Amino acid sequence: MQKKTLTSKAGTAGHFAIDNAAALMCVVLILYNALFTKNFVQINSLWNLIAQTTSLMFVTMGMTLVISAGCTDLSVGAIMAISSSICGEYIVSGGNQAAAIFLALGISLVCGLINGTLVARYKLQPLVAMLVARMVYRAAAQIYTSGIARNVSSSIGAFIAQKRLFSFRLPVIVIPMILVIFLTWFIAKKTSFGKHVEAVGNNQRTAYLCGISVAGTIVAVYLFSSVLAGFGGLIELFRSGATDANTIGLDYEMSAIAAVTIGGTSMRGGKARIYGSIAGALLMTLITMTVNFSNITYQMANILKGVVIVFALALHSIERS
Repeated sequence: MQKKTLTSKAGTAGHFAIDNAAALMCVVLILYNALFTKNFVQINSLWNLIAQTTSLMFVTMGMTLVISAGCTDLSVGAIMAISSSICGEYIVSGGNQAAAIFLALGISLVCGLINGTLVARYKLQPLVAMLVARMVYRAAAQIYTSGIARNVSSSIGAFIAQKRLFSFRLPVIVIPMILVIFLTWFIAKKTSFGKHVEAVGNNQRTAYLCGISVAGTIVAVYLFSSVLAGFGGLIELFRSGATDANTIGLDYEMSAIAAVTIGGTSMRGGKARIYGSIAGALLMTLITMTVNFSNITYQMANILKGVVIVFALALHSIERS
């Protein structure tokens, strides 16, 4: 009896570690930086970590619903480039800043509609369709800007990216991130659409027989993902004060997928783990910050993120077995 109890406790601890792998790895990296990185344990360091996660968090929230529906979206980084390029070029040409933002988000919405239509209407494999979309969207952004990086001066952007509030210096940029996290959680957990997404991810045939519009659900999650990627591109534009179609959003799809998978949402679809995705996005940023603090090359951060993806998939395989 005692042996069975110990085995049960070990199993419970194992499931807890798997379910909270991203959060536990965040704790490890925070402790590491607290011990070995000078001035890391300061309120400004905390805000900088969260502020640097903002654009990735937007992309990760959209990716969470896409993966929950049993699909994937490799075009999000390229959509970030398109969104930032359109907004930046419009502002540089003397256009209204608010109009530039809405135009950029509108184009992002069109990209999402194309993505969803390719997968839901024409039945292309999500991986193949999104690889094509990724190449086309990035190339379109580079053609639109002639591959030239431009400095962009924006009062709206300066307020969002640089303004701090209250005595504890809360960055304004954190507020939209909190709102989008809450919106994604509400959609996934409190609406019938969230239940439809999970049902489609679990089994499209069963969802169809239950009266759920499989195609409509898939198109909707791609629309959601693309608009949030568009927002992420705008945040990167405002934070950097420049638009560069060659680099903005580069490799963000990998970081977002890593964040979602290590956060506990299965690549096969099903239940969306919003809290896990939040921890996963923070983990991806912590990896990059830790590499920078340690004077290790940027490529090493990508290697570590790739290892995280494999580690997450291995954990889920263990859990299923």
